[in-house]
Amino acid sequence: MPAGGFFSRSHPLAYGWMAALFLGSNLYLTFSKKPDIKWAERLNLLLGTLLCWNQIYTASFLNPVGLEGFFVLFAMTSLSVVAFSYRRALQVIAVQAGVGIVLPWVADLFFNVLTGREWLYMFSMETIVLACVVLQTAVAWFKAQFDQEEARRLMLQEQASTDPLTGLRNRRAMLEQLQEAQFEESCLILLDIDHFKKINDQHGHNTGDDVLCEVARVLQDHVSDPHQVSRWGGEEFLVLLPQTTAPEGLRLAEKIRLQLAEHDFPQVHQVTASFGVSDSQPAEPLRAWIQRADQALYQAKRTGRNQVRLAGEDADFAVSTHKMPLKRSEGH
Repeated sequence: MPAGGFFSRSHPLAYGWMAALFLGSNLYLTFSKKPDIKWAERLNLLLGTLLCWNQIYTASFLNPVGLEGFFVLFAMTSLSVVAFSYRRALQVIAVQAGVGIVLPWVADLFFNVLTGREWLYMFSMETIVLACVVLQTAVAWFKAQFDQEEARRLMLQEQASTDPLTGLRNRRAMLEQLQEAQFEESCLILLDIDHFKKINDQHGHNTGDDVLCEVARVLQDHVSDPHQVSRWGGEEFLVLLPQTTAPEGLRLAEKIRLQLAEHDFPQVHQVTASFGVSDSQPAEPLRAWIQRADQALYQAKRTGRNQVRLAGEDADFAVSTHKMPLKRSEGH
């Protein structure tokens, strides 16, 4: 049988709708931001199963399997390499290649009387298709290596930008965010835990670390994005509020101040903090923006602690004058 005989006896349109649906599901998996993995996998499994059985049926009861079917199956498994994980891709290749390629050829040999030329043609086509399957496994392996390296790179990047104790953004990472936010209406809150050295001296550094972690959790509870909160250094924290005015920043800072003062910290029981708030100004350097918040924080410390100060306000005026009664006898 001449090579063209295989094409002439096959029915390409029978595979077209399967290939179209399979391609669509894989493109959906590849480019969708939040794909439904289970749905796509079930569709791929169904189409692959239908194609494999169609291959076997054609080879057993009709004519030798046309190459179009093998090409569609090869395309299906190739797209699986792109869309699925390495392990799942190997499973798809092994099952669908075994069932959809090997078994139809066995059926061709068993149910059809082939000439020597047809035997040679079948053997050459089988070699080519199986070589393609080997190539697929190699591509899947290289993709897995790339994915592992990318995951490792992202992990190192995350570690480099995260404070190891509290899990918040560190100073370097927050500076990058501030550089982007300074050119739009934004507000930052700089706070410092009052008398933190006394906590370490009286309760130990482990308790001090617990206080820092608890303060970090309270801060994250009051912002929409955890990346807005950073450990600025020591017992200082900085909160970035994009698209926020100074009055809105003041209200949030006061809300956080009250929450901290009312929070029951293990062993220490009560912890207070002083706050400095500053909003971004047009054409103001980043360093000046941060310095204004730091100066407001200093005013809050100098005028009694446990209060919120706005950058540039009168030194004799505190945004918050309410003082929580202290539970520790030594005071703040």
